[in-house]
Amino acid sequence: MQTQPTRVLFAFPREAFLRNYEKSYVTMVTDELRRNADKTKFVIADVPARADIIILIQSAEYKTVEYIRMLENDPLVRNHAERVYVIDYDDHPNGMLAGLYTSIEPPFLDPELHRSWPILFMNNPLIYDLTPSEIAPKNPSCLFSFAGADSHPLRKRLFDLFAKPSPQYRVEEINKWYNHNDEDRRRFVKLALDSVFCLCPRGYASYTNRIPEIMAMGRAPVIIADDWIPFSFVENVPYYIRVAEKDMEHLPDILNSRRAEAEDCGRNARVLWEKYCSFNRRVVAAVEAIAQLAARPGSHQSYADYRALWHSREFLLRCSWTFRQRTMLRLKQHLRKMFS
Repeated sequence: MQTQPTRVLFAFPREAFLRNYEKSYVTMVTDELRRNADKTKFVIADVPARADIIILIQSAEYKTVEYIRMLENDPLVRNHAERVYVIDYDDHPNGMLAGLYTSIEPPFLDPELHRSWPILFMNNPLIYDLTPSEIAPKNPSCLFSFAGADSHPLRKRLFDLFAKPSPQYRVEEINKWYNHNDEDRRRFVKLALDSVFCLCPRGYASYTNRIPEIMAMGRAPVIIADDWIPFSFVENVPYYIRVAEKDMEHLPDILNSRRAEAEDCGRNARVLWEKYCSFNRRVVAAVEAIAQLAARPGSHQSYADYRALWHSREFLLRCSWTFRQRTMLRLKQHLRKMFS
């Protein structure tokens, strides 16, 4: 007997601040799901009351304690909390609702509510156009490489350790953030494809968009971020190498000793990227992951459950949102302004 399709509705939190590039996301994901989903599995719901799953696209806005009030006043959360899930790509999410989080870290991860997931839209669009022949290993000249901004003390240490040119590695500091042009993007792709391993050191968050980009290129990402939580893929296959932050100075020796693993890791990484992140699969795969989460009884939280969580002292302390913590933060900010 054919099962009924799962009805999905995408929306933004009603009062959320959205950057200009984010304002089209609900339309984009709705259109992609309608275009690419198996019609027996997912259909787009026209109103919240008819949706089996409601997915809020949360912005990259840094969340403060005021976000609690915003969610409490959101009609989708108030009236349909048990069916509401999020796709969140904030650098430092608090895990306020069940769903997929790109950068969630301990202690905010609740396995009953949250899944770690790669960002939906790659920052480097050239990644989507790479062909299997272009990413096939061709005797890379570099053991490992990295090109990126100095966005965290760990990266500063990486640049200090490996700034001196070497035939084994290429580590380059880039004084750009999200203002890369196509030439910058091509240089990044070329450098990665000429490397056995590609470093993915933490920046503002333990997650970096470099991880899925390296996966797309069929190379082995080297995760240097102790708090990073691996993606919640079904497959239990090696697709990355992990190096502890404290061991970063030993990278050449560590990666030389693991060179034999690189090709399998890179191949697995590309297969996983195609299944979960590629242009025709990214939205469907994310909705499938949310549907699997929604099938677990523990993920269905009522509005009262969420409010109890958000106002608990434990949660507020974890977020640094207690009155005392916020007062101390304002005092420190005031003192910095006075003496800067």
